[in-house]
Formats: sequence, structure tokens, C-alpha cells
Amino acid sequence: MASPKAFNIVPSDLKGPTDSVTLITGGAAGIGLQTALLLHDICPKNKIILLDHHQLNPQQAPESFIKSNRVLALQCDLTNWTSQREAFEAGVQRFGTIDNVFVNAGIAEYKDQFFKDELDEQGKLKEPDRRVYDVDLAAANDTVKLAIHHMRKNKNGKAGGNIVLTASLAGYLASAGAPLYSAAKHGSFALFRLILCSLCLSVLSHSCCNQKVKQLTIFLP
Repeated sequence: MASPKAFNIVPSDLKGPTDSVTLITGGAAGIGLQTALLLHDICPKNKIILLDHHQLNPQQAPESFIKSNRVLALQCDLTNWTSQREAFEAGVQRFGTIDNVFVNAGIAEYKDQFFKDELDEQGKLKEPDRRVYDVDLAAANDTVKLAIHHMRKNKNGKAGGNIVLTASLAGYLASAGAPLYSAAKHGSFALFRLILCSLCLSVLSHSCCNQKVKQLTIFLP
């Protein structure tokens, strides 16, 4: 059996997407921002919609990108359905359509929710903090729902689109010290795999990107 070989991908290897509108959640920093910068530079006709709780930071994003008329950066509470729905609508109103959606927003494990007890003002056990679930699973589910909704409405020969989910090795294996993060990533990965059974009857194409393994797995109908 041949041993695996390492390979590198440079921007010049990437040929698409071109002349399309891409929405990225968690796009103000990290993987989301770098994806946005890359797509913005691949084709001068590409347009980018960024949804994030934070504004773009001039120390992380070039001024030319921040001021580009091909970029729409929106502050959005992704855990709030109305906020996320209105952000999608604003993107469509600005650019006319959404061709690609990167379900990228996520946060790391927050405190110990199982073995360290916190008490409320009445001295009773405090309800656990579920922000990791809210962002990494529930908000991701809402993004997928909104993506499918808008891609079904695409016209001018561009019906359908692409949905990319930023996953994690924690979506395959339990990550020590991060039980809620691992559970959320298992859940979002399972959602993506199972919903394919329904989407295979549509014109959508799908891919799931594992940021830890640096591997792109493409599921085709």
C-alpha cells in the first residue's frame, strides 16, 4: 500500500467560483475572512456577503477589501432567526441572488458545563450555558435552511448553488475537554450528511470542508 503524500494548494490553482455571490457566516475573522479575501480576488465579478457578530477589523482585512463595492459586511446575531433571516434578505437585495453559502461561524468550548456547579441568585443550581450549541449547531442549522430557501429561488439559469460546512475533527472523534463543542460538531456533520438524502432530488451541490484534516470531501447527488 502506497504511503500518503502531502500536497499544497496555492491560490493560482483555484479557478472558481467566478461571477457569483457568496455568503459567509463568521466572516469577520479567521477561516471565514480568509475565504472571503480569496474569493474576492479569484474573480473581479465575485461578490461577498459577510455575516458576523463583529465588524471587519482594518488590522485583519485590507482597506481595499473593506471599501469594495463587491463586499457587504453585516453585523448579525446568528443565534437569532430574525436577525439572520434579515441579513440574508439584505444580501439578496444588494446583489440579487446567493449562489454559495459557507456555514462557517463557530465558537470553542465555553467553561466546564458538567463538573463545575454555578448557583443562581436563589442558591439553586444554575441552568447550563448553551452558547456553544446555539452558535455551532442551532445557528448552523438556520443558515442551511436559509441557504436552501434562497437557492431555490435563484433564476437566470443559476438555480441551486453550493453549501460548504466548516466542520472539525471533533465532528468525527470526541475532543478531550470539549464535550459540547464535540457534540455540536457531530450534530452539524450528521445534519449535513442526512439532509443530502433530501437535497439529492434538487439541483443543489454540496461539500463539507474539514478544517482540521485540511481535506475537502464532496458529496454529489
